[in-house]
Amino acid sequence: MNKSDDIPFDIMQIVSLLNIQIKRPSGSSVYVNCPFCLDKKGRPDYKGHMNVHPEKNVWRCNRCGRSGGKLALYAEFYGIDTKEAYKQLMDSLHGKQHPEQKRRVPVMCSQRVEPVNVAPIEMRHLVYSELMKILKLASVHRKALLARGLTVEAIEQAMYRSVPIVGSERITAKMISFGLKVENVPGFYYDSDNGIWDFYAPASGILIPVRNRLGMIQGMQVRYDNPITRKYMWLTSNDLEKGVPASSYIHLVGKIARTMYLTEGPLKADVAHCISGLPFIAVAGVTALAGLPDLLQTLYKLGVRTIAEALDMDKLTNDNVRDNCLKLHEMVKEAGMTCKSVQWDPRYKGIDDFYLNEMEGRRA
Repeated sequence: MNKSDDIPFDIMQIVSLLNIQIKRPSGSSVYVNCPFCLDKKGRPDYKGHMNVHPEKNVWRCNRCGRSGGKLALYAEFYGIDTKEAYKQLMDSLHGKQHPEQKRRVPVMCSQRVEPVNVAPIEMRHLVYSELMKILKLASVHRKALLARGLTVEAIEQAMYRSVPIVGSERITAKMISFGLKVENVPGFYYDSDNGIWDFYAPASGILIPVRNRLGMIQGMQVRYDNPITRKYMWLTSNDLEKGVPASSYIHLVGKIARTMYLTEGPLKADVAHCISGLPFIAVAGVTALAGLPDLLQTLYKLGVRTIAEALDMDKLTNDNVRDNCLKLHEMVKEAGMTCKSVQWDPRYKGIDDFYLNEMEGRRA
């Protein structure tokens, strides 16, 4: 018997696990967004070129030509072999052979009994670093990151990984066996029904380490593949049993220099740094400036004298963005630094988009 036949998941449950969006029915099959298709500009397939046949448990993309069974779909998505895919799917069941139990629903806390302190940066860095060593980066996510302008070396150095949709309890148990304490680390929570610590992974996406000036991982952002609300969200377990919240951490990439560039979004900063070589600071958004004054004071002591504000170009047309941009400039001045505004062709919203276009123009 084929191992794929032994898995108590049908192909539509695999589609659900991977958070692949269903576009339209077609007779006895359905068309979904192919998670492997990227066009010449690196944009994913949003029109639904992949055909999935629930009765036959097979799939095929009419554009890229990839095809296979339900086990192959999971394996292809995460860039692993079918043996590892089988193991991960079976581990997720805890030995229970009921498809509806493929993903446990964490227990939400109605209220906290006592305040919970978030683990110090040293512990968070150790836990997140080990988590990144265990996890893998799906081939589709690697292609998307490369299309944004990152190099293979930059991707590995940043330690981007794919969200583990299944097997999170096995991963957490492995980390604990290494002597790590996951308690009070955002993203981890206690599963009282099974008496274990677990990692909250609600949907597929890319885990983005957010680092401080020393390169330590403070927290994680998640870039979801199919966001329901926001595309980027902090990895948190605040509403789960013994879970803790994540702060809006400020990301730094590159060596501290007399002039530092500041943009919004850790991934955007990583891309801009990779292409330009310039050092970047990244706030989570134009309204997430609470921790900036303290960081600016620290950077001033380290010799930074100019902040080159490189927020998205909608600062020219969006009143809210412009107002917060002015607040940022005032914070910089109060820290004793000079703040200059960096502008570019407004056809490219972010500075990473502008740098990528410039890079592709030089190659042409």
